Amino acid sequence: MTKTIIPFIFLFLLIFNCKSQSIGDYYQGGVVFYLDSFGGGLIVDIIDIPNPNPMVNTSLDSLLSRWGNYSTHVPGTSSPSIGSGIINTQNFITFYNSGNFAVHQCVNSNNQGFNDWYLPSKNELEEIFTHRVLIDSVAFNNGGHLFDDFAPLYPYWSSTESPSTTDFRYSYAVYPSNFTVLRGKILEYKVRAVRSFTINTGIKQLNNREKQIIKIVNIMGQECQKQLNIILLYMYDDGSIEKKMFIK
Repeated sequence: MTKTIIPFIFLFLLIFNCKSQSIGDYYQGGVVFYLDSFGGGLIVDIIDIPNPNPMVNTSLDSLLSRWGNYSTHVPGTSSPSIGSGIINTQNFITFYNSGNFAVHQCVNSNNQGFNDWYLPSKNELEEIFTHRVLIDSVAFNNGGHLFDDFAPLYPYWSSTESPSTTDFRYSYAVYPSNFTVLRGKILEYKVRAVRSFTINTGIKQLNNREKQIIKIVNIMGQECQKQLNIILLYMYDDGSIEKKMFIK
């Protein structure tokens, strides 16, 4: 009887002590603004990312970045949904592997000791501003910026290009008031990066169970099989996503 109860109590305590995050938590370099069904979610940085190489050397231009080049279509960046910011960003980097656009400011960031930041999708940015007051408070208390601290009349770039198949001049930007607009890609707006996190439950460790692949998708978001020499996203049953490329 005792031998059966002790492991059960240990497992109960392990589950009980496994803290899941909540909206508004300061966690892993930012503020949690979205939770998924696997216990993971999305985090927004506590500071805006400045432009290290502004076109004009003024204090305002150093705070703002362009989305991209005028009327240039970037394939695979039109998804607005929550969860697609990382795919939009990856597709953008495939198209513009170097540069000084909003996406580059995010992927080159090492803010708070993390290097996996990306530019949020339209819906991710709108979700952030749904919790604006809470995020502002948590960011300020942890040494960060309020959304209206700098260039208050300017919106933030999302990673979502216009869904148009004929006019590629525009991408979505969102104001902190949660007003979304299509704006010319060569306009300079603010940048606030996000990153994702997964939860480590310890139950899988106790059972010595390896995470299982749910599916593999390419950078266009299409499900596929393992392939060589291209970037693929591996999605697992614990909610984690790994970017891999196998080179022959």
